[in-house]
Amino acid sequence: MNLETNYLGLKLKNPLIVSACRLSERIENIKAMEDAGAAAVVMYSIFEEEINYNEAFVDYYMKHGTEKFAESLTYFPHIDQQASFLDKHLFHLEKAVNAVKIPIIGSLNAVSHEGWLNYAVKMQETGISALELNFYRLPVNKETSEMIESNYLTIAQELKSILKIPLAIKLGPYFTSIINMATTLDKIANIDGLVIFNRFYHPDYDIEKMDFKTDIELSHSFEALLPLQWISILRDQIKASIAGSTGIQTSSDAIKFLLAGCDAVMMASCLIKNKIGYLSQLLSGINDWLTRKNFESIKEIQGLMSKMKAAHLIELTRAQYMKALRSFESETY
Repeated sequence: MNLETNYLGLKLKNPLIVSACRLSERIENIKAMEDAGAAAVVMYSIFEEEINYNEAFVDYYMKHGTEKFAESLTYFPHIDQQASFLDKHLFHLEKAVNAVKIPIIGSLNAVSHEGWLNYAVKMQETGISALELNFYRLPVNKETSEMIESNYLTIAQELKSILKIPLAIKLGPYFTSIINMATTLDKIANIDGLVIFNRFYHPDYDIEKMDFKTDIELSHSFEALLPLQWISILRDQIKASIAGSTGIQTSSDAIKFLLAGCDAVMMASCLIKNKIGYLSQLLSGINDWLTRKNFESIKEIQGLMSKMKAAHLIELTRAQYMKALRSFESETY
């Protein structure tokens, strides 16, 4: 069975990619991912806030007490604290690139214009095969949708012009017009791929401690329905690669994303729940399904379910919505 696919111009042995998560903090885990069948690994994200915090921490302790006795060497931070957070991440990226044969994709989440540009260039120098921009920011100021989208577009355009490696954008689902945002990034910024969707985490309230709770719940299969719908709509409207993300727990989930039009599918939660070796089970499930349905390759099924026109899909969605509401009301009353 031919499971090969192409994502961001990278030829992959199969469509399964490990998405950005803390499992990739250890080189032995990345090797295990390759052994279990992962076609590529997106490294855990580096956040600009982490870099800035580390730099401020070191700067404080390097200056604190400088007016004291020269013999007071304990005023200096430990050597591990002096090492730049960014440098550590870059070193880890380079180690990962050299440790495995599969593509390593970097993941960056910055907040400032300079951060996006500077860190992206430095990450490219580690030898990664591609870079994924993780657009994760809550617009709490009085920004219009045009301002937010224009900022994203500017960042994508500038990075695309200076980077020599493929560039992917990981989008969230909360745009007024997802089609407009996706097609603009595709046609104007000329990005290489879209990851649909970024899974946002929302803090809860702890009413006893009067504080925020930041417990993270891993994704479930039902969360795949939203990205599946939009991937089906977008597949024939953009030339960029599409990777599906969120809610991929089983081989059936992965197959659905491929049928919707994905070039690759990304998962993390199912590996955290079931261990890294679960990748081989996912691959076996995909292979068995293809054999049972008399397909000979992944390419034969990619986009089969996106052949419906967007208008028909919208009509179908509305019909299902009305049917669900009426069914619920009749059961309740």
